[in-house]
Amino acid sequence: MHSIRYAPVTVPESPCLRPTKSYGFACKLVLDLVHAIEVGLIRWAEKHAFAWTNFEGDMKKISFAVIALATAFAISPVAKADSFSFTVAGNGIISSGVITFAPTSTSGVDKITGISGIFTDAGAHIVNASITGLVPGSYSSSNPSTVPAASGYIWEFDNLFYSSGAAPGVNGYPAGGLFDNWGVLFTVTGGDEVNIWGNGANHSYSAGDSMGLSNGSFADSGTAVNFTATPEPPSLMLLGTGLMFMAGFMFWKSKPSIGHRHLA
Repeated sequence: MHSIRYAPVTVPESPCLRPTKSYGFACKLVLDLVHAIEVGLIRWAEKHAFAWTNFEGDMKKISFAVIALATAFAISPVAKADSFSFTVAGNGIISSGVITFAPTSTSGVDKITGISGIFTDAGAHIVNASITGLVPGSYSSSNPSTVPAASGYIWEFDNLFYSSGAAPGVNGYPAGGLFDNWGVLFTVTGGDEVNIWGNGANHSYSAGDSMGLSNGSFADSGTAVNFTATPEPPSLMLLGTGLMFMAGFMFWKSKPSIGHRHLA
């Protein structure tokens, strides 16, 4: 009976050893998965005295199947960014975090479903307060939600995000930007509520905050800020990329040039 052994293989340094912020973790997970599959297949082949030619052929079949699955994930209609990293800065207000959203029936118009991060308003002595959640909104630019902001005032918001940068003109303000003039409303640690809204193309965004959803007082009724947002890597696209990487790695490992041999 033959057993299968393999000479040591020198593998080129993986790009995962120099991970980027977005892809390093996912890349490492894929390599770990590849390694586990490879070890399992080799042990199975040794146990069953499987001929290398058959083993090599099956490895290629597996890699092609994985490529097909990866392609399906990568080109899926929902394989697009479903979250944005954001930053806000201006006039003592600083905030950063991640906005998550779901698409609506209108292309480029998304419903904000969650927000996380930190918020600072130096004028109100709020420093690095955690963003605790989204205040439920109407998701309608023609019918914004309202909540008390301060005595005799309300916040108006719709929690819509225009990822194409084409927010409609509402409330007498021009079109353009990632938020319309109603914007998004969220809460932070300590009970402060924060509204960020747009003022149309070629205009600064605005941010305001007040203490408490009722009977509160303004910490800032609205000040000009810079707002930027960057797409996060979409989960399905990461999965598709990872599977394609895994398939390519398995195919490469199955090539006879890696120095395998049969020993009696």
